[in-house]
Amino acid sequence: MEKINPVERLAQTIELIDGAYAPATIKSYRRDFLQFIEYCQINGYVALPASKESVVGFIQHIKESKRRAGSIVRKVASLSCIHRLNEMPDPTKSIAVKLAIKRMCREVGRHQNQVEGVTRDILEEMLRVTDNSLRGIRDKAL
Repeated sequence: MEKINPVERLAQTIELIDGAYAPATIKSYRRDFLQFIEYCQINGYVALPASKESVVGFIQHIKESKRRAGSIVRKVASLSCIHRLNEMPDPTKSIAVKLAIKRMCREVGRHQNQVEGVTRDILEEMLRVTDNSLRGIRDKAL
């Protein structure tokens, strides 16, 4: 069986999805998977296809770096997507990974800042600054 160079495969995958995904999404996938590749190289894991053990270890590693739960969940989603785009089994779907995510969320917490509600004053300001283009008229109606 041919050994996969994960950095080269990631580059091919990014090229494949260019234009199909938003630039910010592609940038996140690249950054997150490169971080995972580095973690795997340091800890003796194969990055592609990844094992559930490597993903669980990666979650623990990121958690220790004081990342927020949402950031860690996004990184795991990036790993999942790269595997699916390469038609490889998705290690993030294993029970071990799902439990690691649940543990991490309980330890780190999932607190998110609540967005302030729209008051009459805020609504009037939003309507005032919305132009009369087709999009603006739609936005005002909403």
